[in-house]
Amino acid sequence: MRLVRWAVVCALPASVFAQEPPATTARDSGQTVTPAFEGWYKNADGTFSISFGYFNRNAAEQVDVPVGPNNNISPGAANQGQPTHFAPRRHWGVFAVVVPANFGEKKVVWTINYRGKTYAIPGHLKPGWEIDALQG
Repeated sequence: MRLVRWAVVCALPASVFAQEPPATTARDSGQTVTPAFEGWYKNADGTFSISFGYFNRNAAEQVDVPVGPNNNISPGAANQGQPTHFAPRRHWGVFAVVVPANFGEKKVVWTINYRGKTYAIPGHLKPGWEIDALQG
């Protein structure tokens, strides 16, 4: 009986075991860009860095969104080091916003408006989001 099972498994293409269904259908262009909050880490001076990345859903199209009403950080200055050029696909740890030691329960929000879709992602200092490998 084991020999029969083994023969069936060996007869299946290897790709059957490695494939996962795609989360979304990939398109070369025409898709949106969304910000991503990745966590935070404590800096040596007692401040904190809140880390962000992004997901350009396009497989080939590079996107530009200048700092301003369509690409901004709040509270504070609209430009806090966020990218304005977005390469295709997912990018982690692209930039960090430094907040004071007494930041507490406040949030930093990165907002991107592109192709008529607005995405705003809050960054915070909740304990479960600490990135201890990146402490500065």
